[in-house]
Amino acid sequence: GKLAKIQVGMGKPKFGAKDIPLVIEPKEGNLVDIKSMLSYSITIENKELLLNFVSMGNPHAIYFWQYPVSDFPLLYKS
Repeated sequence: GKLAKIQVGMGKPKFGAKDIPLVIEPKEGNLVDIKSMLSYSITIENKELLLNFVSMGNPHAIYFWQYPVSDFPLLYKS
């Protein structure tokens, strides 16, 4: 009765700007810096979060948190 292994078929992740519907302002020469998609900084309630973006059919913003998910403040009021 214990789960030993799980496998999910979600396809290959995509990290390219053309594969993720994300608006990022181009820099000089109309170039988009891919690094901004791998480490995008956003500030919420004076706390900086570094997000990573990936698509597996639909876009995801990923934040790596070193503590239990239950400790993350999910409620945000604007």
